[in-house]
Amino acid sequence: MASNRKLLAEIEKVLKKVTEGCLEFDDILEKVYSAATSNLKEKYEGDLKKEIKKLQRSRDQIKTWIASPEVKQSKDALQGARKLIETKMEQFKACEKDSKTKAFSKEGLSQSVDEHDDKVDQQRWIAKTLKELRAQLDQFESEIETMPARKRTNNSRFDQLSGFISRHKYHTNMLEKVLRNLDNDTITAEQVEGIQESINYYVESNQEEDFMEDEEIYDSLGLVEEDESFVKRAAESDDERSDDSSDSNEVPPAKASASKAVPAKADHAPTRGTTRFDSATNSDFVQFQASSWCCTGAWRRKRACGCACCLC
Repeated sequence: MASNRKLLAEIEKVLKKVTEGCLEFDDILEKVYSAATSNLKEKYEGDLKKEIKKLQRSRDQIKTWIASPEVKQSKDALQGARKLIETKMEQFKACEKDSKTKAFSKEGLSQSVDEHDDKVDQQRWIAKTLKELRAQLDQFESEIETMPARKRTNNSRFDQLSGFISRHKYHTNMLEKVLRNLDNDTITAEQVEGIQESINYYVESNQEEDFMEDEEIYDSLGLVEEDESFVKRAAESDDERSDDSSDSNEVPPAKASASKAVPAKADHAPTRGTTRFDSATNSDFVQFQASSWCCTGAWRRKRACGCACCLC
C-alpha cells in the first residue's frame, strides 16, 4: 500500500509538471512568433527547444507508466498528458520548419530544390547522428581501456560505461538499418522525421541522471531486414555453385580399349574411375571394379600399342 501511494504521488507530480511545462511552452512559442528582431527570435527558439526536451522526458516516463501493469489508476490522465505533449511536439516541429523556410530567399530555394529534398535531409541527419554516436562510443571504450582489469569488478562506473556501449551499438545498428531502408524507399522521409526528436534526445541527453530512454523508437517504422529478391538471388547463386562443384568432381569412366590389365595389389580396393601414376613404368594405371573384360578387377595399364590383355 505504501509503495502504491508513493507511485501515485509521483504520477501526480509528473502530471503537474506537464501542465506547467505546456503553459510555459505556449508562452515562449508566442514570443517566438512576435519577436521584433532575429536575435531575439533565436533566443526564444533556444528556450522553446529546452522546454520541449523537458516535456519529452516526462512523456517517456508517462509511456512507461501506461504500459506498466502496476499502474491501474490515473490511466486516462496519463493518456491525456501524453497526447498533450505530442501536440506540443508537433507545434515545435512546425515552428522549426517555418524558421528554416524563412531563412532562405525564393531564389535560393529554387536553386537548391534537390539539395534540400526531404529524403536527402534525412540521409544527412542519419549520417551526422551516426558520427556523433560513434564518437561517444570511442570515448566510452577508451575510458574502459584505461581501467586496470582488477578494478573493473564491482565497479559502478565500469558497469555504467558497459551499458552506454551496449545501447550505443544498438542505436548505431538500428540507424544503419533505417538508412538502408530509406535508400531503398521501403520507408519514407516523413517516417524518419517522426523519430528524429527522440533520437536527438538520446544522443544529447543519454548520460544525464534523469534520462529516460524510449525503447519503442523504431517500432513504427516497420524496418525490412533485407530485400527478399536479393536473398532469393543469393540462394540461387549458391545452388549453382554447388552444382558446378559436384560436376567438376566427377571423373568420366575410362575406355576399355585404352588400357591393359595387370594384377591388382592386395592392399587396395578397386574403385571405378580412379587414375594413378606408376613411377616404375612411367605410365598411368586406371583402376576398375570387376567386369566382364577382367575377371579379377585388376589394374589395367595403358600401353602405346592399345592392347588390353588380361594378365590374371
